Amino acid sequence: MKRSVGPTYWQRPATAHDEPKKPKGFRPLAEGPVISSRAPIADGIDNKAEKSEDRQVKPYGRGSLELAVQAASSGPRECMEHIAKRARAANSHGPTLSRERTWESVAKAAGYDRAFDLVPDLIYSVMGALDKAGYRSAELYLEVAKQITSKKGNPGQHS
Repeated sequence: MKRSVGPTYWQRPATAHDEPKKPKGFRPLAEGPVISSRAPIADGIDNKAEKSEDRQVKPYGRGSLELAVQAASSGPRECMEHIAKRARAANSHGPTLSRERTWESVAKAAGYDRAFDLVPDLIYSVMGALDKAGYRSAELYLEVAKQITSKKGNPGQHS
């Protein structure tokens, strides 16, 4: 009788009708091409955000320098309002307003009458208070304050 020398001898040899070993790791959810002929799932869902008139899909094409110059010369204020309207999602108005009120409350509590005249002492005071209070996204509050300051003062506006 032979003695076993190691684990390779303890297993029976593989035969042709044995199942292949399955690879370890993640299995893809679907195999084949990424693009399918099926319609997207969201087609049947009534999505108010997608049906908004403000949302427009731009057709593929190139911009026109003539139209850009014409728009800028005829109404720079309208151009600013247009891009400001498209810069944010409609559902971000509430959180932005909340951050604005929070910044103003903390600034007034710190003794600053004009909460959006951003000077270094005001910024450090408010940001320090938010950090001490455990706010994880204090930078977002500062961003809102900067946006309000630029709206009120319009430092980049040309006359």
